[in-house]
Amino acid sequence: MALDMFMTANDHFLFINDNDMYQLSKDTVEANMKGIKADALLAQIATRIESESMPFGGLVTEEALKQFPRGAELHAMIVSERDNIRLHPLNSEESKI
Repeated sequence: MALDMFMTANDHFLFINDNDMYQLSKDTVEANMKGIKADALLAQIATRIESESMPFGGLVTEEALKQFPRGAELHAMIVSERDNIRLHPLNSEESKI
């Protein structure tokens, strides 16, 4: 959930499903036991996130709307969610230590 909110707050739509997100989290936890170095693990995570996310504007391109006619509706919903995250009192300058 934290990754999804982070991506949303930064104008990116994350479309990884729950099972894949769980597996990614599990793989991350198990990486040390498998001897995977932190740099390699971070590269794998970054590649995965990059391949399964897109900027909000990608939802309302002509090509995207042909494949997903409700893209404009989804775009409006996630922009609203982004604004809610950004405007939350805990994300204000006053709440920072």
